[in-house]
Amino acid sequence: MLDAVRMEPEKLNDAAWRTTYTLSPDLAVLARSIHKHGILSPVLVRSDGFTIIDGHERVALVKGNQDIRDAVGSTVPVTLVNCSEQDAMILHVQMNRGRGSVVSKRLSSLVRRLYVSGSMAEGDICSALNMTIDELELLLDGTIIKHRAIKDHLYSRAWVPIESSAKIDEPVFEAPPNNDR
Repeated sequence: MLDAVRMEPEKLNDAAWRTTYTLSPDLAVLARSIHKHGILSPVLVRSDGFTIIDGHERVALVKGNQDIRDAVGSTVPVTLVNCSEQDAMILHVQMNRGRGSVVSKRLSSLVRRLYVSGSMAEGDICSALNMTIDELELLLDGTIIKHRAIKDHLYSRAWVPIESSAKIDEPVFEAPPNNDR
């Protein structure tokens, strides 16, 4: 059962198992959108304990930015979901994985937590999170970072995985192909 309500953002709790990370430029875009239009999509929150399933960044922006707080008011739209913590974790991954915003290291930790709980078989986890058994095994053994060898690569400023400690050189700007630009 889903219940739509408005809640003070301070009553909402971050999930220790959250797998997402949003880059600063993307947060700035979200902040401008919320300031101008408000929160258009309710934050999904577990009804038992008010743990945020989806919408952490929206809540953090309202909590941490007085201009946004003034624009949206003292409460945020919330959809309360009556589910177990396990179901909340699965829902979090299902919603965010489709948007391409899941951090592999954090996903590995969440999948191991689901598996260790003993309440889900490997096939059930694969089905719930739409992954192959090979992908599940890679996440369970915790070697996903080793397989990707993140620290062995230099990445452009456009994309640096959160797990990386790689140093980025200063950008090199190319001249346009013709002189009129």
